[in-house]
Amino acid sequence: MAHLGTEIRRKTMIIRTTALVAAASALALAIQGCSDTAADSDRTEIVAKIQDSDLPDSERIDAIKERGELRVGVLPGFPFLVQDITGDPNDYAGPAWYLANAYADALGVKLKVVPVTHETKIPVLAADQVDITISPLSVTDERKEVVDFVEYTDTGVCYIGLKDNEKFTSIDDFSDLNSADMTLAYFQGQPTEELLVEKYPELVYRAVPGSGGDVPIEEILSGRADVAVVSPQATGPQLTKAYPDLATFPEGDDCLDSEEFALPNGMAIDKGQPEFLDVLQEVFESVADEVADEERRVVDEGIGFSISGG
Repeated sequence: MAHLGTEIRRKTMIIRTTALVAAASALALAIQGCSDTAADSDRTEIVAKIQDSDLPDSERIDAIKERGELRVGVLPGFPFLVQDITGDPNDYAGPAWYLANAYADALGVKLKVVPVTHETKIPVLAADQVDITISPLSVTDERKEVVDFVEYTDTGVCYIGLKDNEKFTSIDDFSDLNSADMTLAYFQGQPTEELLVEKYPELVYRAVPGSGGDVPIEEILSGRADVAVVSPQATGPQLTKAYPDLATFPEGDDCLDSEEFALPNGMAIDKGQPEFLDVLQEVFESVADEVADEERRVVDEGIGFSISGG
């Protein structure tokens, strides 16, 4: 689960005002409405706000400050944006929520949660129903044609199968998956679908209609498939705790750090807003380490983790 901090820090920002760096680096307000986040013990009250004179000319920023709200499109996805389903429905955690609060703090406004769906999380940007979609989004070339991203992490994939399935347990290398004796289950529409077929042409594929779950568990448990592709965050350590008969390849931290089919993950804004994007990027760079820490915390503690079968 390598994050993109190193690469992003090399990017040259257009907006480099002293006040922006000072305000963003001093972000210290505990995540609003989510008192049990990692920020609580490490961050103190914010000591500076970006003033109007310090901000670039931007219709978007002007509109946000005028309404006093930063509208964020929200669709939970573990571990990037998770909801506390046992308490306040507006309680969230995860790196996307941490970063969204950092943006609101930097702009001196409140967050306004706007629920979105898989179908609407990108169209709502062009429709001006939200300012940012913070729902987890894989950064693909197709999406980059219509939106701009702040990339805050990247995610590879692991594979999961039954511990007593010799086909699965005999895998020593990713190349062992390229076998006509192996059946892989996956949810239709996954970003890795075409990549899998290209890399493993001999593998037998079993497409499963998307159910909103992270993993087509039932395909593995029923024996209809030998292996399933999963995000490292979804697999461990929570998935194997919930299903002791399952194992991952690679195992443990090697799964969490997998670079197999690694794709950047980010939050999106509508195209044509370079000044707004620069401000968002600058704030992210100032809290990148904390964002990465929050992601690992959510994974390790299993906050908001749930499983839906295929």
